Amino acid sequence: MIRQRLRGILGATITACVPWTALGIIVGIVLQLQLIPGMVIYLSSPIPGGTITACALAGALVGIINGLTFSTLILATERGKNVDELRPWRFAAWGAVATAGTLGIVFESLLVAGIGAGLGAVAAVAALWTARRTSVNPPAASAT
Repeated sequence: MIRQRLRGILGATITACVPWTALGIIVGIVLQLQLIPGMVIYLSSPIPGGTITACALAGALVGIINGLTFSTLILATERGKNVDELRPWRFAAWGAVATAGTLGIVFESLLVAGIGAGLGAVAAVAALWTARRTSVNPPAASAT
């Protein structure tokens, strides 16, 4: 049972880390190529890969914190329920709380936290929908 929970926490953390890292890479590319006029980022110490690497690492860190927070909330509040028994609105609420909390702490901005809450709710419902689609057992083959 503990192994299942740890596997779930690890899976949720990795699942949250991947898109946040990708977003960090995109932001890093935009900043490195100066695609936003007047926006310049200077790093205090040289990092291999420059701004792209720094933003990718920041995105990965946000994803890890978000995934751990979300999976811990789900584990603590929805204990003993199957995927089919989980309510989408509750799953969305926990996704919103986890993402808003993570972004609110990292960026220290209520606006970013509010945007994160919306994104977290949508991502949580999408994750629940995906989990339900993959947990459906295929019909057993009939022996004829």
